[in-house]
Amino acid sequence: MELFLGFYFGFTLMIVLYNLHWYAITKEKSYLYYVGLRVSLMLTIVQSILATPLEEFYQVLNINVVFMFVFAFTKEFLGLRKSFYRLNAFVNYAMIFVLLCFVYSVIVGNYEIFDKPYSIMTSPLILLGCFVYSQGYAPAKYYVIGWGIAISLTGINDLNEYRGFDFYPEIPFTLIGQLIESVILSYAISVKTGLIIREKEEQEKVLIHQAKLASMGQMLENISHQWRQPLNRIATYIINVQVYIRERYNGDEYVMDALEQSQLQLDYMSNTIEDFTNFNEKSEDESGFLASDVAAGVYNIVGLTLEKNEIVFEIIEHSDFSIYSYQSELSQVVLN
Repeated sequence: MELFLGFYFGFTLMIVLYNLHWYAITKEKSYLYYVGLRVSLMLTIVQSILATPLEEFYQVLNINVVFMFVFAFTKEFLGLRKSFYRLNAFVNYAMIFVLLCFVYSVIVGNYEIFDKPYSIMTSPLILLGCFVYSQGYAPAKYYVIGWGIAISLTGINDLNEYRGFDFYPEIPFTLIGQLIESVILSYAISVKTGLIIREKEEQEKVLIHQAKLASMGQMLENISHQWRQPLNRIATYIINVQVYIRERYNGDEYVMDALEQSQLQLDYMSNTIEDFTNFNEKSEDESGFLASDVAAGVYNIVGLTLEKNEIVFEIIEHSDFSIYSYQSELSQVVLN
């Protein structure tokens, strides 16, 4: 047994150092809470080995510290505070209840309330993990597996202690369960950290993309400002020429048609510049618009590029419908 305890403390110390190392790198609180849990469990075992005058008080105190770290780790690892408000409140109430029980035990000097099978007291953790996993949080499965193994092996020890079973009493099932659980949960935290890192990378990509769009919008706005005045002047010249020809050459339809086509091309260029300018502007207020208008607006932006690359862009209207939202933002989504 002494040899196994030496292995247990050595292995647990490695787990503690591993989690401290990753906490220093990532600042993920789950690592820190799990370090507190492992250290408090080691202190509980040391307390059970070393007899002291106030042994029972310290034993119960250590047990309460273990419970607090279990609750804190559970809340942080499963993300209860962010995504599961009611479950987070339930765990908070459980923490308060355990603390009140401890205070009451200290006042009356009776600690029998904590002399219960710990496998039963901690079994709700498995149900909690199963529920969070059912809601789509993948790392919760490691939480369920880790605590499931630890609680199951602790249950064997509880049966031997409280029910008089004689199932290999010389084997420290509780400590074995804790070792297995420490490996699984340490791996689980690393999986969660990987998910957080990937989410941050995706957020950074979105921010970079948004910055590029903003820069492109500013560039298009500058270009449109520089082009708008020359186009307006050309349009004015065409109108003056049309007036001049009508007054002096009323029968020359060819020249008039050519001028009208030139005016249409100028209108098209002006509208295209307007489309580019409005495309990246954020709408302050929601408005109603047709879905086909969004598709048509996007085509006005990229139509020539698609045709140049022999890409067919076809809008099929089965049943057009109106949308009440931000048109420019939706157009950017369709374009992307």
